[in-house]
Amino acid sequence: MGFSLGGDILANYIGQEAENCELTAAAIVGSPWDLCGSSHFMTSDLISNYFYSPIMAYPLCELMRCHYNKLKENKIFKFNYDNNLKKVNSIKSFDDYFTSRLFGFNNATEYYREGSPIKRISKIRTPLLVINSIDDPICGGTEYHIPYRESYLNPYITLITTTFGGHLGWFKWNNERWYAEPLSRFFYEFNKNLDIKGKILIDEKYLPKKNPMIDDKLPVDYLNKYE
Repeated sequence: MGFSLGGDILANYIGQEAENCELTAAAIVGSPWDLCGSSHFMTSDLISNYFYSPIMAYPLCELMRCHYNKLKENKIFKFNYDNNLKKVNSIKSFDDYFTSRLFGFNNATEYYREGSPIKRISKIRTPLLVINSIDDPICGGTEYHIPYRESYLNPYITLITTTFGGHLGWFKWNNERWYAEPLSRFFYEFNKNLDIKGKILIDEKYLPKKNPMIDDKLPVDYLNKYE
């Protein structure tokens, strides 16, 4: 199971591993599938931009301060810490100066594009339960933020959306976490009722078409098919 950005790590893993993923099943809860889309949502939404984003960035800056003596050994970190720390007032600016640079990207947008699970969702070959709320102030809740179409086209994915829930804020009337029930039922029924050995296999005709891109290039012969 993966929650929020932890879900992105899990989604990227099962997507990039595809048929070679060693997990039997997985669940992703309250995760942003398109990081660029979610970032744009946060900057364009008044509450998300002036409340949630700064609150998310502040503890990250504090964490860097606590570990500065070790982190400063990295020249990229030290330069941005000494010159750009005061410019960090949002999660995007933090990613612009620190996260993206330390992982070899030029800026946050490039990092978001390459790190978005939506790029790998069509390759998922592991039974996956996805839960998102359409009122999520971090991820966003429109068709640009939740993978409705992509989930519909991939039979390995079951998508659940709720009207309310915010960002991982699903609670029942007695203050218990709501998502514990659908998650436990998914994994319980999966293991109880499916008498299988190894991976679940689905006929290829029901799977999303493979992307024709090779090394980020559209093959010339693919273009010639439509001349």
